[in-house]
Amino acid sequence: MHIPQYWARGTARAGRLFTQATGWSDRSVLEACDAARAKAERVLLALAAGRQPDHYAYGAREPLREEVIQRHGKSGDGDEVIITRNRYGSLVLNTANVMFVDVDDPKPRRSGIMAFLFGGGRVTEAERMEFRRRVEGAVLRHDNLRCAMYRTKAGFRLLVLNQLYDPSAAGTKELLQSLGADPLYTCLTQNQKCFRARLSPKPWRCKMAMPPYEFPRETEKPELAFMKWETEYKRTIAGYATCEFVCEIGTGPDLPEAAFVRKLHDAYCISAGKPLA
Repeated sequence: MHIPQYWARGTARAGRLFTQATGWSDRSVLEACDAARAKAERVLLALAAGRQPDHYAYGAREPLREEVIQRHGKSGDGDEVIITRNRYGSLVLNTANVMFVDVDDPKPRRSGIMAFLFGGGRVTEAERMEFRRRVEGAVLRHDNLRCAMYRTKAGFRLLVLNQLYDPSAAGTKELLQSLGADPLYTCLTQNQKCFRARLSPKPWRCKMAMPPYEFPRETEKPELAFMKWETEYKRTIAGYATCEFVCEIGTGPDLPEAAFVRKLHDAYCISAGKPLA
């Protein structure tokens, strides 16, 4: 897992050509600024020569560009747990080897003209219970696998309590698929070399806009605007929860690493009786 501490924007200009890029560093803002300028200059040279610069898929070549809020468990290979803020403002728990699995609800069913227009409907309680039994069954088909199960707004979240995994390993991908993980989540897990779980509600589910500026925010105006948004976000999400605990599935003792992640996760995510967002 690699999530840099420092990010900066850099620019380059030649005549009418202007480029902007982001750069990162694990050591200093200054180094991040130098990397950003160098990247912007490479793009500018490519454009000036009539070439299209490379555009990489999200998360495929660069480290994850998110603001680091907390780091935990420094080891020889780097941090084992990092809390970041994602592009739409929610806090996210990133782990190096403790597995989270996002399993989305099956597509809802509609009938008649609504099915023609929208292609589905709300998942009924009966469908949701049947889906839960399928998720539990998928866990129980794996010997010595024990998970905490949580209900989210759009499905279920599993936290594996008794095994550690390499996020980029082929066996990890196979396990995620066998547990019914969302395909995009599986892809990002492999690319970003970490497992992720959203800790705070999505703004639009709380009737809020996304943050007014993307990270990094390098001048006073965007920083002040973001601070104003963050104050309102914290006030608003106090009326919501990100997930609710459902049950534990399977057998096997908790690992200390997983127990730490679970405690941190639950402290952020669970607030009894509040609507999920």
